[in-house]
Amino acid sequence: MSEQENISTLTLYKNLLIRLRNLILRPASEWEKIESEDKKLNNILSEFSLPLIAVATLATFLDYIINYQGFAVELALKQSLATFTSLFGGLYLAYLTLKFLLPYFGIAATNDYSFALAAYSSGLWYLINLISSLIPELLFLQLFSLYTLYIVWTQLELRVTRGLIIGKPQRLLLTVLITIIIHILPYLIWLFLLKLISL
Repeated sequence: MSEQENISTLTLYKNLLIRLRNLILRPASEWEKIESEDKKLNNILSEFSLPLIAVATLATFLDYIINYQGFAVELALKQSLATFTSLFGGLYLAYLTLKFLLPYFGIAATNDYSFALAAYSSGLWYLINLISSLIPELLFLQLFSLYTLYIVWTQLELRVTRGLIIGKPQRLLLTVLITIIIHILPYLIWLFLLKLISL
């Protein structure tokens, strides 16, 4: 999509859901499509990450308004702010970490590639957070975040088919590291913010 082309919010979320569905169900072909689009960091942020983070933040707000007695608006605002900051901050820190880490595995860590890898690999995590915020009884869905390993693995496999020389043990290590990074950084930020809120 060109920068001049404007799309409606409905179209934006429709495209986002299609991309998310394909990353979960057919990650190999979706990663190929992503690489062929060659989107810039800002486009990925505005068309994928920020809309997903916004919906997850709204879900957190609604969760605290609906599921806690007394319509605790102040608590809901604090929790939703913590959610937004942890997801957005975690994404940014994951991007910076990958930019630093990838060259050690022989991967050119351009801004756009590092951010795309962090952002699209985080999509499932955002979706799980969204669902478990709306329906807290489905907290067990957090276990499905392990599927991120496969999503990241298929991206690295695509890199190998395109000439990246990296052995399977290194690929496996990098897959695990990336998955840990994109899950643990938002969680650590969230814990830190919760401690600040409770002071």
